[in-house]
Amino acid sequence: SLSIANEQNLDLVCESVLLYSFSRLSNTIERSEDHLIGDVLQYIQNHLSDSNLSLASIAEDLGYNPKYISTIFTGRMGVTYSDYVKNLRIRHAVFLMEQGIVAVKNVAFLSGFRDPLYFSKVFRKKIGCTPSQRIRENRAEHG
Repeated sequence: SLSIANEQNLDLVCESVLLYSFSRLSNTIERSEDHLIGDVLQYIQNHLSDSNLSLASIAEDLGYNPKYISTIFTGRMGVTYSDYVKNLRIRHAVFLMEQGIVAVKNVAFLSGFRDPLYFSKVFRKKIGCTPSQRIRENRAEHG
């Protein structure tokens, strides 16, 4: 492009080259962010029941800044990291209940919650009933 430029169009050609370069760089960054999100999601899946799972631990293991991961995660997923993990853990808890685990404390720990009372509070807020009520419903359905 620069070889065909002359005095009349040099600014235009340079601007075009810069815009093209920025667009290529932008695509590279997007692919890099997609890869990062994929790694974060896989990490969460592999460590969901670990009550020590945190954005800081993920960032440390993957070699990124926690704030950077948080920003990229929220932007790409449309939900904060903590809300995403809570929702995933609650879905896992429901699955465990459907599999016959009836002790709320065990469901909480197996779902990655350290505190069964906090688990019950989050569960009720997300599902609309307490874990004990859900377990009773499952028992009644499966008889």
